[in-house]
Amino acid sequence: MSSIQKNTLIYGALLFLVIFSGSFSYAQNCRFDMDLRDQGSAELRRYFKTPISQGHLGWCGRYTANEILSQKMGRPLSAHYTGILSLLQGNATGKPFYRLKDQTLDDGDFVGRVIVNIQRAGRACPASIITSHGKMNMPYLNGTLGFDNQDFYQSLGRLQKNECDELCQKIVRQGTAQFLGPFTLESLTHFLRRYPDFPLENVIVSFMDHSCRNDFVKIPGDLKVSTYRKILGKLDGPAMANRIDKVLESGRMIGVSYRMRHVLKPEMTPKQDFHASVIVGRKSVNGQCRYIIRNTWGDSCNYKTGVICDPKTGSYLVTRETLQNMSSVVNYIQ
Repeated sequence: MSSIQKNTLIYGALLFLVIFSGSFSYAQNCRFDMDLRDQGSAELRRYFKTPISQGHLGWCGRYTANEILSQKMGRPLSAHYTGILSLLQGNATGKPFYRLKDQTLDDGDFVGRVIVNIQRAGRACPASIITSHGKMNMPYLNGTLGFDNQDFYQSLGRLQKNECDELCQKIVRQGTAQFLGPFTLESLTHFLRRYPDFPLENVIVSFMDHSCRNDFVKIPGDLKVSTYRKILGKLDGPAMANRIDKVLESGRMIGVSYRMRHVLKPEMTPKQDFHASVIVGRKSVNGQCRYIIRNTWGDSCNYKTGVICDPKTGSYLVTRETLQNMSSVVNYIQ
């Protein structure tokens, strides 16, 4: 037998052992239930049990990185601040920053890279100062009008270009306190008109920095971010699930990148269905071990049959088999 044949047989045997051993780990009930959202301060527990929406910004990867950092720092951090600050590390696309989608699977280490970018910046802003929520309502005409973070940032861009109509100004006025801090429309207008060519994301971070200046959360420079990728497709599923279990049992939340088609109803699944969320625990449900995934779609429940939705906490639960199939990349802080 040639050395190539021997190596092939050895690799096949090792792969079989990985699949075989993984297929039966926690096959029924979980080894023990756990919910990492129940740890930490009352503020942090309340934050992780409250639904959160990323709005129409395709920033699921940045939100995921922010959740991991929030757990690590023991304090809810602003996903808006984290998202825009990470963008300052480079945007060579020429697109407005609020139209940049997080390609969490195209870039296999996207979530991890966001964490590293914030680590390099050395700071984060508390969610108590700059919100992480992406949607809000305002009085308009005889009722209310909903708008989100993308509408707000786009309106700021129009204000900078002197193209902001009455509705645009209302959105800026209503959204400023949530997304920037205690500034008036007049002060924003003055600054934006004075620096019409200044990149909008730099302007926004400048205002956010002013709001957070007395309460920055220092991000240590020695954080170690780990990335685990699925290489062999379904054959890697059990090994991926075992890694997730190991990290959860060490008390750490995990960012997971996946395609929405694994959990969403077909009619609700977009063509570009890259997504990222945070695995926060697991629990036994009717004899099955299910994994708790905190999402960024508010209290939405457009999931497939078999996926358990928990709208009160903005999360959903999947079986171990679904977790194995859906997970492509996981990121966590060691």
